[in-house]
Amino acid sequence: MTRIGFLGCGQMGRAILSGLLAQGVVQAEQILVAAKSSAKQTAQQFEVKAVSPVDLLVEADEIFLGIKPYQLHHVEQWLKDSRVQTRLAQSKPLVMSMLAGTSFAQLRLAFNNLVTLIRLMPNLPAQVGHGLTLSCIDPQITEEEKATLVTRSRELLQPLGHVEELPKESDFHAATAISGCGPAYLFNVIESLADAGVHEGLPRALSLRLAAHTVLGSGHLACQEHPAVLKDRVTSPGGVTIAGVRILEQHGVRSAFFEAVIAASQRSRTLEKG
Repeated sequence: MTRIGFLGCGQMGRAILSGLLAQGVVQAEQILVAAKSSAKQTAQQFEVKAVSPVDLLVEADEIFLGIKPYQLHHVEQWLKDSRVQTRLAQSKPLVMSMLAGTSFAQLRLAFNNLVTLIRLMPNLPAQVGHGLTLSCIDPQITEEEKATLVTRSRELLQPLGHVEELPKESDFHAATAISGCGPAYLFNVIESLADAGVHEGLPRALSLRLAAHTVLGSGHLACQEHPAVLKDRVTSPGGVTIAGVRILEQHGVRSAFFEAVIAASQRSRTLEKG
């Protein structure tokens, strides 16, 4: 029986855990959770087993690493336990890191090259099964091993929504600026649309539902056709929509999103350099 561990189990960890259990990918008895303050509460909520970080590293075959990036130094202390050293050396378990701004080089150093590594970046909509998870496999892994890991990681991550494999680690900066930060940009859009609806006399709850479902449906369409084609389909000559588009262009909305992604990407690079 494959044992799956959650070393640190915050919002994203619990979203993954919930999805895996809800879709029957794993059973509760396969799950181990080690978290600084919430392991017992999480274990009770999902009826899984709470253990210490050392015991998790000894027992788990596949590990979601969800501690804070500044806590990575704790791994060195855990590896001092002889049981951990022996287990990792023998089995080289899969560690799926969700640590933002933490490179493969930093992870290899922390784990003393004793684990198999994948970097992940889920986004907030993963909590409701409609997220996007970025995935990148350690380039030091052989092509044959990569194929197996892609299949396995997709199996584990698909309960969260769409999985996108990145060809190289450096793509994380721009990709995170879009998918990881993008929900914050779109929440601003939804809130602004809803506020405008209230200004025009709509009840707050109704206006918010209209805005949120409009963004939700538009995203599904944009996965099937180019957004420029879809935009042209909505904007009739001399119509209502093109009048609104003109105002967006006047205020540089497209440019603002463009610059937001660039700024977030650059900030990600700065954080990784420390």
